[in-house]
Amino acid sequence: MDRILSGSGEGKAEGSYGRHENAKYKLADSVKKCMKTTPVDRITVKDIAEGCGLTRQTFYRNFKDKYDLINWYFDKLVQQSLGQIETGSRVRESLARKLAFI
Repeated sequence: MDRILSGSGEGKAEGSYGRHENAKYKLADSVKKCMKTTPVDRITVKDIAEGCGLTRQTFYRNFKDKYDLINWYFDKLVQQSLGQIETGSRVRESLARKLAFI
């Protein structure tokens, strides 16, 4: 998941994920790049696939539409963020106070 937050894919060996996971991360990086210059409603699956050198078939093998990809990407970001929170006791205590307040 490091590659999602860095946006570059660096730091992970190509074989450290399965083939489908690699494709998902490439597509996530591509949609992230597209969103920097184009509103989401104007981004096409073709734009996303071409942006990372994959085919539309590969896209649809992994996601039903661009919103499914964006939701998957967001879920990965949340999972990684929560994983990092658990590493520090001060952060955990702070989060517990915030959740209790809510």
